[in-house]
Amino acid sequence: MAVRTVPIRLSRLLCPDLSPCTKLVDIGLQMDRHLKLRERRSPSRLRRRLGPSRTTIRKALACLKGPCHPQVPEDLTALKRMQVRIPENLITDKAVPALARVMYCILLGLRRLKRFDILSSYAAIAKVVQLQARTVRRAVRALEQAGWLGIAQKNKHAPVRFSFPDPVLARKNAEVRRAQQYLRKNGLIGESLTRLWCDALVVPSHHVDDCYLDFLVNPETNELLQADRYYVDYNVIVEFNGPQHYEATEHFSEEEVRAQMARDRTKQEI
Repeated sequence: MAVRTVPIRLSRLLCPDLSPCTKLVDIGLQMDRHLKLRERRSPSRLRRRLGPSRTTIRKALACLKGPCHPQVPEDLTALKRMQVRIPENLITDKAVPALARVMYCILLGLRRLKRFDILSSYAAIAKVVQLQARTVRRAVRALEQAGWLGIAQKNKHAPVRFSFPDPVLARKNAEVRRAQQYLRKNGLIGESLTRLWCDALVVPSHHVDDCYLDFLVNPETNELLQADRYYVDYNVIVEFNGPQHYEATEHFSEEEVRAQMARDRTKQEI
C-alpha cells in the first residue's frame, strides 16, 4: 500500500525564534491544508494528529500569526524557498519528538540540494539550524530508532552518511516499534496482543478499551460487567480470555474461576 506524502514548505522550519513544537504545528497545518481554516486550526484536532497538549498548540498558533524570518547561511538561500514531500505517517508519529520530525524535513531538503558536505557532519547541520551538534544528534538518533532514517558512520571522526528508507518499510518499522512499546507499558501480554491484532484487522472505528457499558449488566448482582474493547460503530465487544477464564492458576482460585466463567456466559448471552 502506497504511503501518503504531503508537501511541506521549509521556510518557517528555518526560523530560529520558533520552538520545535511551533514548527511541528506549522507542519501539521500544511499537512491538512485541505480543511477549512477553523477546523484546521482546532487545538483538539491538532493534539490528536500531532501529540502536543492543547495549551502548547494554542501558544504555537499565536506565534505563527507573527512574522517569520528564516535564517540560513548565504549559500543555502534555496533551502528557504524549498518544498519537500514528507510521509504523513512520520508527521503524525507521536512517539518521535517534535524536533526530530522537523529535522527530517530539513535533512530531506539538504539532500535534495545535494549538500552532502553539510549532511556529512552533525556540526555542519547544527550550524544550518542554529542548534548544538549534540541536540541534532539526539534528533537524528530518534529518527533512526523509529526506522525513518538510516545512519552509517565508521567511527566518531568519520563522515556521516544518511539514507531515507522506503516509506512503506519505515511505516511498518514504526508500527512494530509502537506495538513493542505498548506491550512493555501494558504488561498484560495476551490482552495487549488481542488489541494490537484488532488494530491490524479492523477498519478504523471509534472504540473504547476497559469499559463498563450500560447494557452489559450481571442480572444476579446488578453490577456492570467490564469489556476489554467495545467497537461503538459496529456494536461489537472483543474479549481476551486468559487461562484464569478456564482453570485455576497461581493467582486465581477455583472459586474465582467459576465466578469468572459465569460472568463470561452472561456476556455471551447478552
